Amino acid sequence: MSPSALGEGGLEDELSGYEACFFCLGVSSAGMTEEACHRAIYAIAAPHYPLLRRLPPNQVTSTERLGRAMIAVAADGAPHRLLGTREINSAAAWP
Repeated sequence: MSPSALGEGGLEDELSGYEACFFCLGVSSAGMTEEACHRAIYAIAAPHYPLLRRLPPNQVTSTERLGRAMIAVAADGAPHRLLGTREINSAAAWP
């Protein structure tokens, strides 16, 4: 893991110019409670979400946006049966 991946700076410069970024993260949950596992993942992933959203616009989403999109699509329908990240983010912004 790059030292900058842990919030020590420079990550944005390292990722600029790329068309995609896979932010894959996992921890071994052996012997951990669900709450402890969630805290461990969130502590690393949360600080990078704003940066990842800026680098590949409309290609990153959150569970909050996914939930908002599900409610909007259930209430108002959607233009397609299968929605990609761009359409999910757009549906999440529906009034």
